[in-house]
Amino acid sequence: MLTEIKHAREAYQKALKEDIGKEKYQGYTAFVDKVVLEIIGEAAGLRLMDIQDPLLMTDDQLLAMKPILAKAMKGIMSTLMQYIDKPMNIRTKLKVATSLKSIKKTLDKETATVLTAEQIAKWNQLKEEAKKAAEAKE
Repeated sequence: MLTEIKHAREAYQKALKEDIGKEKYQGYTAFVDKVVLEIIGEAAGLRLMDIQDPLLMTDDQLLAMKPILAKAMKGIMSTLMQYIDKPMNIRTKLKVATSLKSIKKTLDKETATVLTAEQIAKWNQLKEEAKKAAEAKE
């Protein structure tokens, strides 16, 4: 299904670009990216609110983390859509891994500018516990 969505989106974007021209299309895509980032930012904010108390995160820290987490989430979704219809051979897997590792590295670096080392350690602990709980359900 995601492959079909990707191809429909590509066809739409190609037709739109031909209809409105390159310059207007660039403005359109910039606006769409901004809106998508805002929507993902709200979803990121909800996730952050769930961990705000356990991490003893201030409201200012939460607000500062929203765009950081949103950018990472958008990057992961973009990587998924980019490679969804590609054969998962070694070369493709390496490209996906490189992209995701780069996103994680940026997320970790930017998170370190907002959260304390103790908060980051607690967040990692919470993620690990959630992962173990999900594996136990399987």
